[in-house]
Amino acid sequence: MGWMMNRGLYRTEAIVLRARDYGEADLLLTLFSRGLGRLQAIAKGVRKPQSKLRAGVQPLMYAHFQLYAGRSTLYTVTQSESLEAFRLLREDLERLTHAVYLCELLDKMLPEQEAHADVFDLTLTIMYLMEQADPTILTHFFELRLASLLGYQPRLECCVSCEGPLLAPLRFSAARGGVLCRNCLSYDGEAKSVTPGTVALMNQWLKVDPRILERIKVLEYSRGEISDLLPYYLEYYLEKRLQTLTVINNLKQELNT
Repeated sequence: MGWMMNRGLYRTEAIVLRARDYGEADLLLTLFSRGLGRLQAIAKGVRKPQSKLRAGVQPLMYAHFQLYAGRSTLYTVTQSESLEAFRLLREDLERLTHAVYLCELLDKMLPEQEAHADVFDLTLTIMYLMEQADPTILTHFFELRLASLLGYQPRLECCVSCEGPLLAPLRFSAARGGVLCRNCLSYDGEAKSVTPGTVALMNQWLKVDPRILERIKVLEYSRGEISDLLPYYLEYYLEKRLQTLTVINNLKQELNT
């Protein structure tokens, strides 16, 4: 492990990305903290009905935590106070599934114990917006901005191979890290087709405040292309499947039948 915890008490706001049973009555939490980054913490006795910690340690919960760092490599939750439960997300299966996917992305992409306040703020904003706005568009916006903030931003303003103008037809190459122009398509046989309009939309998304996202029109063909391109791009860099994507795709098929 490349980091060391200093012993003592820490107070931080965090989002619960994951909660797993641990022992007879404990939970092992994966938290995304504004100041401490992604970390693992034990909530002792929290599965007992009388536990005072229960309200603040459920998945997707945004809460204020007091954490103790001792000799263990895990923090211990000593206090938790709920700040936002995102009840509207929990009551809608489609929104809930997308929110769980965001948490899976963060769990897999964030380095351990490394603060990313910009990513934290983006995550919180998207979760609040997702209670009302289009969860699919918000999710793809989050995928692109998260990749950008963590240093994986795809090259979209020119051809990633020859650095020339984006002359159609175009393809999006995960292996190359961006868009290939018509003269460079042969450099990646697995690259996916993408239209200039979709490339322009992604460029726009990299610059806008997510709170005005609903004002930007997304045509149906761009929605389809982005739904194909961005998960493919992230899975290439992660070198692993994103499990919640299967749930999202299955749910989408059910809703369309």
